[in-house]
Amino acid sequence: MARSMDIQPEKALPLPPGAETVEADEENPLAPIEKLCRKYGPVTGFQTRFGYTVLVSGAAEVREVLFNPGRFKRFENLRLLIGNGLLQSEGPYWRAQRRLAQPRFHQKTVETYREIMARAATEAMTAWEAKGLTDGGPFDLAREMMNVALPASLESVLGTRIESRTEELNQATFDVMYYMAFLGNPLFAAAFGADSTPRARSAMKLFDELIMDIVHRQRNSEAKDDFLSLLFAGRDPDTGEPLSDEQIRDEIATILLGGHETTSVMLMWAWYCIASNPEVEQRLHQEWEAVLGGREPTLEDVERLTYTRMTLQETLRLYPPIWGLARRALGEDSVGGYLIPKETLLITTIIELHRSPEHWDEPLRFRPERFDDGNAADIPKDTYIPFGEGPHTCIGKHFAMLEGMIAIPMIGQRYRIVRESAKDAVPHPYITLRPPGGIAVHLERRPERR
Repeated sequence: MARSMDIQPEKALPLPPGAETVEADEENPLAPIEKLCRKYGPVTGFQTRFGYTVLVSGAAEVREVLFNPGRFKRFENLRLLIGNGLLQSEGPYWRAQRRLAQPRFHQKTVETYREIMARAATEAMTAWEAKGLTDGGPFDLAREMMNVALPASLESVLGTRIESRTEELNQATFDVMYYMAFLGNPLFAAAFGADSTPRARSAMKLFDELIMDIVHRQRNSEAKDDFLSLLFAGRDPDTGEPLSDEQIRDEIATILLGGHETTSVMLMWAWYCIASNPEVEQRLHQEWEAVLGGREPTLEDVERLTYTRMTLQETLRLYPPIWGLARRALGEDSVGGYLIPKETLLITTIIELHRSPEHWDEPLRFRPERFDDGNAADIPKDTYIPFGEGPHTCIGKHFAMLEGMIAIPMIGQRYRIVRESAKDAVPHPYITLRPPGGIAVHLERRPERR
């Protein structure tokens, strides 16, 4: 496809169709995005008081944006939290850091984390019992799934634990990501005008304090085979000097965001979907009884838990933790036959791609069977990208899936999770896809096996 700057004036491309202005929706900030994509197609533009934005929701168009980092640069709203880490850096520096990190996130390496993931799930359930959360009292899925995912991420990848400050780090992460949503999503910012800057600054101070404590503590410990040890041994690709504390801090922040926050969001929505679909819950328990019989999953078991995997895949389709990826046009360009002015903010709406009736039968219905061996081959190319695609595909995808395959059966064999409200949770487009205020459930103990 010719770029717009190469097109003769008499053949100039039109701007994407869409609404001149868009009204925000406080109850459901995703609703205007859905309406625009459904009405105007795979490339649509809109104006808010924050400027002009283009939504990209077609499979081919999303692929064009994400596979061309030389034309569409990652939007810098995440820099507040992760600095120049893997999720934000570009060019030679990104390639060097990706090569450094990749071995610790290869599927075979991730499989060595199984024991740590199982221990994190067991310790979380022990803590729930100690706090009285397993006797029918209020239980927030959002918060407690973070308490499952964070210890697993810290110990697996960074070789450390911070049990006494887990709650602080969870809250600080959310406060900063809430603030970044204002910077990266015009419709979200228009819907929620309250200034969250003071809270974000306080959270960032705590976030940096906790990360640097990890760096200083681990730098003086015995050498370990973990990601942090690779960072200590790493070199700046430009200067050849050892990585500075600031550079290491940025990479740790990236791992916490990718390995902890997004994984916890996946676990949260998985339990919400299971609790909302009794027939899915029943099939899962049949599988767990047949394969596990009450014990924690081994790696061999993971391969046999096919319906559990399908349930996670369908969760990621309907509720992708990263609902959209923001890019900035480096120059005047074109996508899908439409003009993209220089510096335009583009949002590739993964959630709309995953919920498009053009590609999915009954797209809003939760059906894990879509991903069984007989159906998965029929899923059109580039219509299912829960971990993104292109050169910046999420490095932690194997980690997230294994965490789900371990934690979901372990928790589910001990407890039944029951929704407190019949009202559906409404996902909000923070940096990750979260409902405001969490998801209230209660736990019911399952009978002890004899």
